Amino acid sequence: MDADELTMFMNTYPFMLVSSAGPDNTRYPNEVIPGLFIGGRATVHQAAVDRLALTMVVNTASELPPPALAWPHTATARGVVDVGVDDVPEQKLTEEYWAAARDAAAEHARGGRVLVACNMGISRSSTMLAAVLLMRGIGPLTETMALIRRARPFVLPNPGFVAQLKAWEEENYA
Repeated sequence: MDADELTMFMNTYPFMLVSSAGPDNTRYPNEVIPGLFIGGRATVHQAAVDRLALTMVVNTASELPPPALAWPHTATARGVVDVGVDDVPEQKLTEEYWAAARDAAAEHARGGRVLVACNMGISRSSTMLAAVLLMRGIGPLTETMALIRRARPFVLPNPGFVAQLKAWEEENYA
């Protein structure tokens, strides 16, 4: 990160900078590309919505209730999309799941700011985010996963999800 990038980060996210402990990277999601974030349940809260000017949150965890959030900064916010799935390899990603990915991709394409979250921010959220990036045409699955890992190095979609992402990619980009 050069000096200009650091200055831009500091101006954009001053609330993440603290004097002694370093950035607060446990309560705020990771930005994968401008306006597209990934996180776990601890990153889905009103302060994140307000400070990051989020317009949509996609909850992918079946065990978590949809968060109750307000959207005071924009009248065009899409709000919360709840499309919970279980984090097991045999979990089929339903049409509802793919529709949520299309909605998130469309929201981001309109200039919206989207957070995709699951319980820990490791498997389900990275799967959804990869689908969104594929739908946005950001690159093939290998590149989209590399982008996500650059922002959040410990992501690891389960093998069943990866297989379904590959099948979607082959069907839609063959």
